[in-house]
Amino acid sequence: MEEIIAEDFNDEKFKYSESNWLEFKESINSCPKVKIIETVCAFLNTGGGYIVIGINDKEKLVGIKSKPKDIDLFKLSIDNHISSNSIIYQNDEVILEKYLLITDIVNKNKLKFILIKVTPQDNHNYKLMNGSIIHRLNASNRKIKSTKLMTESSFLSSIEINQQNIINKYNKLVQELNSEIKDLKIKEQNYKKKITLLNNSIESYSETFLKFANVYFPFPKQFSMD
Repeated sequence: MEEIIAEDFNDEKFKYSESNWLEFKESINSCPKVKIIETVCAFLNTGGGYIVIGINDKEKLVGIKSKPKDIDLFKLSIDNHISSNSIIYQNDEVILEKYLLITDIVNKNKLKFILIKVTPQDNHNYKLMNGSIIHRLNASNRKIKSTKLMTESSFLSSIEINQQNIINKYNKLVQELNSEIKDLKIKEQNYKKKITLLNNSIESYSETFLKFANVYFPFPKQFSMD
């Protein structure tokens, strides 16, 4: 990998061509973040490299036409993707060292460029968090392998889903229990009404029976010894 410096941007045409260590993008709109992350991973597995934004396919230095605010947001987005451990070691360990350097370049003609330098660590292989292993071959990225890997976010998401399922089952049981309790209360009220009606019927029957007994079976009058 050659060393690219600020003076390399002062000519009309760039001194290097796209290769296994160099990739050009004409504008920030022509390079989706996911493609940049793939290229970064490929460079990490192929000795390092540079991504230069502001150079077209004919290697002409056209500069970035976007507004400064949009350029800053683009660089922040790339940095956030890298900071979120979107690339890890192939043994699934998180990379702790910094391997990406983003530099602003302004040449003598006041044209703006973004220079992204990728520097791998020795004796390490890299892959995307989704399991894809990417290498650089000539001026293209080659996906060597893709394995299913549960990311930290998806793992946490699965835990949240399981927790929500447990909560939903608990709420359903509570609702069913409350419904049964409500039915029992209604039955209790109905039984109380029946018992009240039965007691009233018994009292009424007792009063009627006593009246009937007094009429047809009067108690004998008390005799006096006088």
